[in-house]
Amino acid sequence: MVMGGNIPINEEIAEISPYIHHSKIASTEQPICTICDDDRISKTVVTWCTGCEVFFCGKCEKHHRKSRLSKDHKTMSAEDYHQLPTFIEEISSQCKEHQEKFERYCPFHACLCCVQYITDKHQKCQDIKPSSVILNQAKSSASVPLFEKDLKNL
Repeated sequence: MVMGGNIPINEEIAEISPYIHHSKIASTEQPICTICDDDRISKTVVTWCTGCEVFFCGKCEKHHRKSRLSKDHKTMSAEDYHQLPTFIEEISSQCKEHQEKFERYCPFHACLCCVQYITDKHQKCQDIKPSSVILNQAKSSASVPLFEKDLKNL
């Protein structure tokens, strides 16, 4: 076990720490809708989209649910999102350097990569796999029940 703050977490979870970004909103701040904020409008959030990694107000969430591109995204209430342990909230599916989704996994460096990062830094690496293959293997891993147990013990 590895310690995550005061929380013990297994080694596989510790390995994802390089992919964590620090976007947690301070508990005294009230999050606002990401879409409305782009237009300099402040609206209280209702949901968090795990696919887009953004907060939505009620109106924007309704449009998000109806869009063909995002209708199958998983969302959770803003309240549930803020109940998550900090290390879970801070996991990102996007490259910090290029703001692109992680799409590949480099087994030599044991890291997730966006397409641009592979072009820039992993040209000589072999056996780069789609991240979906790695995620499916991780989901079927024997450590998943241990991780679930760790989360239940929080």
